[in-house]
Amino acid sequence: MGKAKPTSHKPAAADAHAAPAGLLSRLLGTGRRRLIKLACLLVAIIGCGGALTLVFWPAPQATYAQKLEQTFAELDKGNRAFARQSAAKLLTDGSVSYSEHGGAYYILGIITLQEADEQINLPKRQMLDLVAARYLEEAHSRGMPETRRREGLFAMGRALHDAGRHGRSVPALQEALQEWPEEATRIHALLAESYSRLQPPKLAEALEHNQQYLASPTLSNEERDTNTLLSGRILLAQKSLREAELAVRAISGDSPLYPEAVILQGKILLKALASPDDRPDEGITAAAAMQDQLRKLLARDGLTVSVLAQGQLLLGRFYEEQGDTRTAASQYDAVRRNFFGTQEATAATILHADLIRTEHPQDAVVLYKRVLTHLAGSEEEYANDWLPAEEFRERISVAIDDLAERGHFADAVELADALVAPVSVMAKLERQASIQRAWARQLEDKAQKETMPNSSVTEAEARQHWREAGVLGRKLATLRLATRQFPDDLARAAEDFRRGHGYEQAAAVYREVLAQESREREPEALAGLGEALLSLSKPDEALAVLNRCAETYPRHPIAYRARLLASLALMEEGKLPEAKELLSDNLYSYSLTPESIDWRDSLFALGTVLFRQAAELESKSRLVGIDRAGAEGRREGLALLEQAHAAFEDALRTLVEAVERYSDAPQATEARYRIAESHRHAAKLPRKRLANVTIQTSIATLHRQMQEQLQAAVDAYSVLITRLSDKEASLLLPLEATILRNCYFCRADALFDMARFEEAIQAYSAATNRYQHDPESLEAYVQIASCYRRLGRNSEARRTLEQARVVLERVRPDADFDRTTRLARQEWVQLLDWLRTL
Repeated sequence: MGKAKPTSHKPAAADAHAAPAGLLSRLLGTGRRRLIKLACLLVAIIGCGGALTLVFWPAPQATYAQKLEQTFAELDKGNRAFARQSAAKLLTDGSVSYSEHGGAYYILGIITLQEADEQINLPKRQMLDLVAARYLEEAHSRGMPETRRREGLFAMGRALHDAGRHGRSVPALQEALQEWPEEATRIHALLAESYSRLQPPKLAEALEHNQQYLASPTLSNEERDTNTLLSGRILLAQKSLREAELAVRAISGDSPLYPEAVILQGKILLKALASPDDRPDEGITAAAAMQDQLRKLLARDGLTVSVLAQGQLLLGRFYEEQGDTRTAASQYDAVRRNFFGTQEATAATILHADLIRTEHPQDAVVLYKRVLTHLAGSEEEYANDWLPAEEFRERISVAIDDLAERGHFADAVELADALVAPVSVMAKLERQASIQRAWARQLEDKAQKETMPNSSVTEAEARQHWREAGVLGRKLATLRLATRQFPDDLARAAEDFRRGHGYEQAAAVYREVLAQESREREPEALAGLGEALLSLSKPDEALAVLNRCAETYPRHPIAYRARLLASLALMEEGKLPEAKELLSDNLYSYSLTPESIDWRDSLFALGTVLFRQAAELESKSRLVGIDRAGAEGRREGLALLEQAHAAFEDALRTLVEAVERYSDAPQATEARYRIAESHRHAAKLPRKRLANVTIQTSIATLHRQMQEQLQAAVDAYSVLITRLSDKEASLLLPLEATILRNCYFCRADALFDMARFEEAIQAYSAATNRYQHDPESLEAYVQIASCYRRLGRNSEARRTLEQARVVLERVRPDADFDRTTRLARQEWVQLLDWLRTL
C-alpha cells in the first residue's frame, strides 16, 4: 500500500554535499578518456588539502541521528511538546536524504494521534486523526524506523479509520495485521468496521474480521455486545435475516446495548416483512408483537435520544405494515415534531407525505418542501440509514410523477421547484444557484460512475448547471451591490462559470473581482482568469496573469495551480525549458506534497515536457543530417541524438514515477503511451551508433541496448492494447481511441525494427483487422509486404500489396488521408502500383 519513493527529489542543498562515492558512480557513466581526466582531477583536489576536501565531503550524519534518537526518547517519556518541536526542526534539515526524514514524520503523526484520542469534540477529533494519518503516510512513504514500523502501520490504519477514510485504512490495517499479530484482536475490530463502511461496503470481509474479533477470549461483555450488533447489521445488509436475528438475540436484556439490539430486531423484521415470500397474516402478527416489545422498551428510563427517535419511527413503520395508515401518519407527524433535525425526522416527514398525498396533495407538498428546503444548499453528503439516497430520490420522483398524472400540475411544479420557493428575490436567487451547484455536483459524481458515451452527456449536463448557477449568482451580486456579500457573490459566480466552461463569462466576472482590489480574493481570481484565458486560446494574456499570481503570492495554495497552468501556456508556445522550470518549482521548491492534485498534475505535466523536449532534439538530429551521407551532418546529428536519448531517459523516470504513484489518474493512460514511445525512440541512438563501430564487443553491446529498449516498448504497447481493448470501442474516449490505434501500429514497428518479421506480420495483421476500413491500415499492409520481402517470400509480398489496393478502393470517399497517413489518396495509388513492380 505504500507509495513509490521519489527517484530524484533531493533538494539542492543535499546535492551540493553529495558524497565522493556518489560522484564517482555518476562519473562511471562517461567515456573512458573523460573518466581518466576526472579521476585525476579528483585525486589532485584531495591532494590539495583538507580545505578543498571539505567542499565535496558531507558533514557527518551522526548529529542528525543523535537528535532523532533523543526525540524518540522524549516521545517515549511523554514529553510531546519537546518531541514535536524537535521533529519539526529535523524536517528543515536539508543535508539528509528523502528517506531519513521518515522518523520525524512518524513522531509528528504519533503525537497528533494521541491528541486526537484526547479530543472530546468529534469534528475536531476527526480533523486531528486526518492530520495524523497524513504524517504517518508520509513516514511510511519515506521509510519508518524498523523498530517502530509495526506500531506505525497500526497507528496509520487507526488514524485513517477514525478519520472516516475507510478506503485508505483497510490496506494499512491489513499490512499491520501481517506484521503485528499480537495486536490482531484490535486490528480485526477496526477492519470489520472499515470494510462495513466502504462505498460500496465489503460485507463478507467485514463479517469475517468481526468474527475473528469476537473469537478473542479477552473481550469484555460490552466489547462483545458492541461487535455482535455489528455482526447483526452486516448480516442485515447481506439480507441474511435469520442469521442477523440470531446474532442480535444473543444480547441479553441486562446489557447496556440491549435497547439498540431491540431497534435492530425491528429493522430486521421490517426487511423480512418486505419479502414477497412472507404471508400477510403472519406479518401482521409479527408486526404487532414487535410493537409491544418497542412500547416496553420506550417506557424505560435513561434512553438516549437516538434510541427514542428510532423506536418511535419503527412504531410508525409497523402501523403502516398492518394497514393502519391513519395511526401511522399521526406517529410520523409526532416523530417529525419531536426529533427535528434527525435522520428519523427526515424519514418520518417523507413517509408521512407519501401516506397523505392521494387525499391531501397540497399538504403532502408542504411536507416534501420542508425536507427539501432543509436539505437545500447543504455541502454535506446526503446520509440517512432509513432512507438511502437512491430511495429518497425515487420517492420524490414518484411523488412528482404521481401529482402530474392525477392532474395536480401546480402542486407538481411547486414540488419540483421546492428548493427555490422564494422568501425574497435575493433568497430565491441564492437558493436557485445553490440547487444548480448541487445538481451539477451530483451529475459530476454520476458521470464518474458511467461509461462513454453516457458519461460525456452527463458531464455536459453538469456544465450546463454550473453555467446556470453562474448566471443566477451574477444576478444576485447585482442585487447585493451595496452589501458585503457583493465581492463573494462575484467570486462565486466567476467560479461557477469556470467550472461550466463558460470561459468568456468567467473572464469578464473575474476581471470584476480584480477590480474590487481585494487582496484576499486576488490569488484565486488571477488563477481563474488565467485558466479562462488559456481555455480561450489566449496564452500570452494567460501567462501575464498567471505569472503575476505566482510571483505575487508564491506560497499561496493557488500559486501551485497558477504555475501549472502557466506551464501549459508555455508548452502551447513551445517554450519547454521555461515550462519545465515552473513544474520543477511546484514539485521540489515549495511545500506541495504528493497527496495534492496539483503535485500529481505537475508530475504528469513534467513528464510530458521532458518527452516533448526529447522529441524535438531527435527531430533536430534528422534535420541537421544524421541520416545523410556527409560525415559532418552525421556527427552533429549524432550529438543531438545523444541529447535526445538522455532526455527520453529523463522522461521515462518521471513518467514511470507518475504512473506508479497515480495509476488511476486521468493522465495515466497517456503517460503509459509516452513511456512506450520513449523506449522506442531511445532505441534509435544505439541503432545509429552501430553504423560507426567495428569492434565486435561494441556492436554486441549496442545491439543488446537497442533490443532491450524495443522489447520494453513492445511490452508497454501490449499492456496498453490489453487495457484499452477490454472496453467496447464506443465507450473509449477520443484520446484513448487514438492511443489504442497508435499502439497497434507502433508495436508492430518495434517488432520490425527488432527484425522479428514473423511477429511483426502478426502485429501488423492485428492492426489491419481492427482498422481495415481506415486509411492508416495501408501503412500496415506496406510494412507486411516489406516483412515478406525481408523473409524472401516475394510472392506473398505482392499478394499483400494487391490486398492493400483492394482496401484502398473500399476506403470511404471522405476519409482524411492527410491526417492519419503520410500520403494523399492518389499518392497511395501510385505508391502501391510502384511497389507491386518490385
